[in-house]
Amino acid sequence: MVLILIFASFACIGSIVLVGDFQCSSDIEAWIPFYPNGEVISVEYDFIRMRAWGNTQTIQASSDDVETAKQFYRDHILKLFDEERSRGLASTNWTVEPNPDTDGSLIILTSSCGM
Repeated sequence: MVLILIFASFACIGSIVLVGDFQCSSDIEAWIPFYPNGEVISVEYDFIRMRAWGNTQTIQASSDDVETAKQFYRDHILKLFDEERSRGLASTNWTVEPNPDTDGSLIILTSSCGM
């Protein structure tokens, strides 16, 4: 009987983590999608997978200028607000800055969820 209770406890906790992970991933993808035609040059995450449960920082490079990339994210966020989309479980942020190595921009996407 004790083994069944222990197994049930671990199964319950595992289910919560699994459902939370999928919900976090969905929320992150909705609020800070990858920049179109951007090339991922760096990813750092501290849990099972990137852009889900835990903290993630993704850096993309694009040949688009800084203002074009910023406008993409502004328009995207306004569209979500117009749709009254919930922020969900994840905390997300984006930053666009000039690429110091070439023309174009660096897009920095950060997310934190469930920790």
